[in-house]
Amino acid sequence: MTNARQGSEFDADKFSQAYPDGIENNYWSVARNWIIEAALPDKARILEIGCGRGVVVSYLLSRGGNAWGSELASPPLLAGTEDKIFTGVSAETLPVAFRESIECLLFLDVIEHIDDAPGFLATMLAAYPNTSTVIVTVPARPEVWSEWDEHYEHRRRYTRESLTAHLMEAGLQPTKIRYFFHSLYIAALLIRLLGHKRKVYRFTLGNVTLHRLLASCLLVESKMLMPIGFLRGLSLLAVARRR
Repeated sequence: MTNARQGSEFDADKFSQAYPDGIENNYWSVARNWIIEAALPDKARILEIGCGRGVVVSYLLSRGGNAWGSELASPPLLAGTEDKIFTGVSAETLPVAFRESIECLLFLDVIEHIDDAPGFLATMLAAYPNTSTVIVTVPARPEVWSEWDEHYEHRRRYTRESLTAHLMEAGLQPTKIRYFFHSLYIAALLIRLLGHKRKVYRFTLGNVTLHRLLASCLLVESKMLMPIGFLRGLSLLAVARRR
């Protein structure tokens, strides 16, 4: 799927499941876009490594951001991102002048696929010497490990402590690290405790308005519960600076 998936690049079928047409309008994608945007440094030149079809890049461009993407695979890109995403190439081999211009790196649901996540992050930091801010999102809480994680070849689900340790080992100092998608965590935990399986399905969009409403609820939840740092969520977001 990206240069990040060392030894576990998705096949075409898994890629189409993870990034089907309309995925940019799914409630999960919409809510995550809003949460990520709020964490970005102002006016930074951004590169998302492992960007898939460009869901986040497309959103940030629509908001006036200076955003780029890199993807080892060659997926069908979202309209308007074609000149902003490098495909079929490893991020550390992009032109030197371009790499030196990047101020913020995004790793959004990427490092959970990697055996040596700290080593991968350290390699990218070395390749992007002027990057000062790194933003990472990962699936959280090992107690809700499911068939979904196995299907998409996750190596782990993170806790605040394990994500902090990987960032520190890579040479990063977290300045913010918090859970989000709290209600989704409760739902996943109940499914696990009741002995049910989280079915892996091929995504279909359905009602766009309903998805926007669900995304808005998740955003309100995130803002209300942000000050309560110990509350668990289905995902983690970390903002870190180079040490």
